[in-house]
Amino acid sequence: MIFEEFIELIKKINPQKDDIFYDLGSGLGKPCLAISLAFEIKKVVGIEILPEFVKTSREVYEKVKNVFSEINEIEFREENFLETNIEEATIVFLHATCFDESEMKKIENKLLKLKIGSKIILITKRFKNNTFSLSEEGNVKMNWGTATFRIYYKK
Repeated sequence: MIFEEFIELIKKINPQKDDIFYDLGSGLGKPCLAISLAFEIKKVVGIEILPEFVKTSREVYEKVKNVFSEINEIEFREENFLETNIEEATIVFLHATCFDESEMKKIENKLLKLKIGSKIILITKRFKNNTFSLSEEGNVKMNWGTATFRIYYKK
């Protein structure tokens, strides 16, 4: 994801100081780093199943923290987000390009446990469950091209 594009996308949901951001499938942690640098929010959590990515995310975060002391704390967890409790999240980011229909169904079921009003930013896919209200849809530039984003609110 391109830093500036991600920040503009996050601005659309107007994050507040009491928000808790979860990046499901956080990869190398770029969205977590970006939101931590650009916004003051309560908590930032990246959940990634690949140990090498989690290790790299933690290392990069420590380096960034040495330069930008004001950065929010970030917790990078080596876990399967489908098996992790994410109910405290008020903002969820999910780059869903690689998930098939059956995985998306599991993800939707997982997100049903979020509080009413929670915001979900979904890249490339769409939800089929009426419990999520589509607020905005558009395009966002990525390092590899352009992707569709959808912003949902949990009803």
